[in-house]
Amino acid sequence: MRKGTWIGSLAVVLGLGYVAGVYVTSEQVKVEYARYVSVLSENYRGTAKISSTTQASFFNTSNTLVMEFENLPEPVLEWANTNTISFDMNFSHGFLVSDSVTTITKGELLEKIKAHQQQDREPLIATASFKYDLIDRKVKVQGMVDLDGFKYADDVLELSVGSSKGPYTIEGDRFDFEL
Repeated sequence: MRKGTWIGSLAVVLGLGYVAGVYVTSEQVKVEYARYVSVLSENYRGTAKISSTTQASFFNTSNTLVMEFENLPEPVLEWANTNTISFDMNFSHGFLVSDSVTTITKGELLEKIKAHQQQDREPLIATASFKYDLIDRKVKVQGMVDLDGFKYADDVLELSVGSSKGPYTIEGDRFDFEL
């Protein structure tokens, strides 16, 4: 066998292995994401309705997670002008790993929240790395949540809430979070 044919064959085999790894990871992340939506739905039963939409391609998946709260206090509804908050969850898939970034969906509510922030940035950024473990056949998640601080002032009240940042991990049904 000629050297060029050998190298070409090796490149094809490695390329197919990479594509298979991306496919396995994207499928496992899809299963885990559906499980998270189901768990959220169960945990928020009676408080909020949870729904999700997905736009998937081979290397990327864009999800929108919607939380529609059922009994918000009237002042909150008046201020927010909605009982719904949406999050964009964007995944990029690689070989046995998928990285995600979650932010509040752009819109009127996000602009109202930004008006009370301490800094000019996204008020919530949650990043995560989803790693597929071939041996355990599980997805392990390590991430970071970053919340900006908020300020509010009127004639009667002045309030300031500091920013928070902390890591989290998810493995199976176990969720660990430090803030």
